[in-house]
Amino acid sequence: MKLSIMLFPFDAPLADGRYRPEQVVETFLREGVTGIESMQRGVERAPDSWRRFLAMAREAGLGFPCHDINVNLIGSGSSADRDAAIDTVRRGVAFCRNVLRAPTALLAGTAPVPDLDLAESRRRYAAALGAALEATGDSGVTLAIEDYGVYPTFTASARHCREILGAPGCERLGFVFDNGNFVLADERPSAVLDSFMDRIVHVHIKDFARRAPDGRPSLTSPSGVPYRGALLGEGEAEVTEVVSALAVAEYGGWISLEVSGALGDPLEEAVHGLRFIRNAWNAGRPG
Repeated sequence: MKLSIMLFPFDAPLADGRYRPEQVVETFLREGVTGIESMQRGVERAPDSWRRFLAMAREAGLGFPCHDINVNLIGSGSSADRDAAIDTVRRGVAFCRNVLRAPTALLAGTAPVPDLDLAESRRRYAAALGAALEATGDSGVTLAIEDYGVYPTFTASARHCREILGAPGCERLGFVFDNGNFVLADERPSAVLDSFMDRIVHVHIKDFARRAPDGRPSLTSPSGVPYRGALLGEGEAEVTEVVSALAVAEYGGWISLEVSGALGDPLEEAVHGLRFIRNAWNAGRPG
C-alpha cells in the first residue's frame, strides 16, 4: 500500500507556528506515510511556510503523488471565465511537473452555473475538462476529477461522475475516488467502487457521521441528511469496507488520508486515521 496524506488541514498550523515542519514530517514518516497531497491554495496563501515544509519533506524522501488545483472550470459560464480557468490549470500543471514532480493533478472546485440547468452545467464542465486536457496534453501529468461533495447534486453521485468521465474529450481524464463524498450524494461508497476501478488514479479516505438537523446546508445530502466530519471508523463512509476492497483488488495506487478536524488536533487525528487505514488494508490482503 502506498500511503499519502492531504496537507491542507496542516497549512494554517504550519504557517502560524503551531506546528514545526520537522514535527509534521517526522509524525508522517513514523506512521508509514511516503507521499504528500498538496493543494495550490495552500502554496499560494503561505509561500514561505510552504517552502520550509517542501524542503523538509524532500530531505525526508517524501514524494508528491497528487497535487490539488483549486479551479472553477466554468465559473459564470462565460468564455472569459473558462479561459482564465484553463490558464490556472496550465500554471498548476507546470507546478506539478517542474516543482513537485507530481504525476496527478486533481482539478477541484467546479460549481454548477447559477440559474442554469444542472445537466447543462455538467455538459459545460465536461467541455471545459476536455479543453484543459488538450491544453496540458504534453505535460506528462494526468488530470483528474473527484466526486465533489460540496455540490452533492452536481458531480458527487456515481452516475454524474461517470457521465463526465464518459463525455467526448474526457477519455484521458482520471478519477479520484473519495469515499466520503459519495455519502454526501446519498450513496454507499462500497457499492459504487467497482464501477470506477477502470478510471481510479488516486483515492481519498475520510469519514462522515450524521449530525443533528440544524438547518445548515453545508454537508447535507440531497435527501436532507446532515453530516459532520468524523474519526475514521466512527461514521457512515464505510472506510474499512472500501480500503479492504481496494486491498482485495490489489489496487496499486495511492491512498490519501483526509483529516476532518473531528479531534481539533490534525496531527493526533492523522495518527489515528493512518493506523486505521493500515489495519483495514491488512485485513483485506489476500492470504
